[in-house]
Amino acid sequence: MIHPVFDRDFDKELEQERARADHDARAIYTQEELDEAIARATEIGRDEGRIEGHAAGVDEARATLAAQQSAALAVLGPRMQALLDRSEQHRRALESQVLEFAISVCEKVLPEILRRRAHARAVGQIRRTLRIAFGSPFLRIYIAESALPALAPRIRQLAEAHELADRVDLQGDAALKDGDARVEWHNGFMEYSFGAVCDRILDALRASGRGDVEEISARGRHMNG
Repeated sequence: MIHPVFDRDFDKELEQERARADHDARAIYTQEELDEAIARATEIGRDEGRIEGHAAGVDEARATLAAQQSAALAVLGPRMQALLDRSEQHRRALESQVLEFAISVCEKVLPEILRRRAHARAVGQIRRTLRIAFGSPFLRIYIAESALPALAPRIRQLAEAHELADRVDLQGDAALKDGDARVEWHNGFMEYSFGAVCDRILDALRASGRGDVEEISARGRHMNG
């Protein structure tokens, strides 16, 4: 039988003793270390609380602002609409006044323009027509009888300039007024009335005053045509 003293493993026991000593050394904390750990944990908790509190404050502020905006819109909405309505009424009244002024001016000015420019506009239209009907074997030009003494020399001069003097037949027409002209040639004709142009301008303005948009558009297409 082996004696118990000689059956022990002193190396193993020594290693176990060292392990226990290391464990005991690591498991011991000083009071300062414990206080520092508590302080760090407290600070971390405080920071997290601040973050959560800030987020809650932002949400509350947003909700409050949204409520204030809704309340402001509920109060200001009708007022803004009323303001816009008054602004639209003012704009329409101003447009109506401007239109009335334009009509009154045109009613006074257009007859004077017609009187002063009728002959020149008729001659200008005849000049453009001579260029179009250059190749025709004949051209018959009709103007107002009252305008024939003043315009005949100018029209004959235009015909000579276009080498059409021997093909142009110039006549007065009692049905035409100053500013009117009619030209007939081999395969076409032209009719022009400066007085009718002035009348269409006045009619369009008056129709606009009545708000008759379709009539304005129709007259505009007729004038352009």
